[in-house]
Amino acid sequence: MSKKKSLIVYGLSLVPIMLVVMYTLTRVLGKTEGYIIGYGIYLILLLMGIIKFNGGERHISKSKKKGNWIYYSLSFVPVGATFVVAFLPQIQSYTSKMLWIVIVYAILNGTLEELFWRYTYNNIFGQEMSLSYIWPTINFTCWHFALLLADGMTYTGGAIALVGGAGVMGIIWGWMMYKTHNIKIAILAHICVNLFAFSQLVYENWFI
Repeated sequence: MSKKKSLIVYGLSLVPIMLVVMYTLTRVLGKTEGYIIGYGIYLILLLMGIIKFNGGERHISKSKKKGNWIYYSLSFVPVGATFVVAFLPQIQSYTSKMLWIVIVYAILNGTLEELFWRYTYNNIFGQEMSLSYIWPTINFTCWHFALLLADGMTYTGGAIALVGGAGVMGIIWGWMMYKTHNIKIAILAHICVNLFAFSQLVYENWFI
């Protein structure tokens, strides 16, 4: 099987795998242990995909077009939105211990997700928009349904905020990556969103 076909299969398989993993582990091990181990499995699978399909080779380079600042600016719109909606309302309740957990969580998740869902697909499929942008954006969005199946977890805004928000951010960051190939901006924006969104998530599920 070619590398392109293998990547399509690998990315697609992550969705049902994580649906089963998050559903099963949180029911067998409980909300805390099940969620942590399940999410750890997801991050390991992302890392394996990054290593397997990029193989140390770089086939894309950052675009230097003057209009790229528009895409970069758009990438940080979700950052402002999550800061206002998710972070500010409960900022006085957050503790330093909780924030350290969030920082580690945000960096690992934001970095690995962007390197897999955005960089790897662009690196392998280049300017094939349907496969370098649309396909991974759909898969990235759909895998968040697995988080809804995590037993005992609560998400402010429910499925619309969790899955819909992921879809919107996937569209924005995916388009920016497709047009500029600047993975550093995508990673930075994703980490910033995670810092604000995960603060609310971690506080409401483990610190109240």
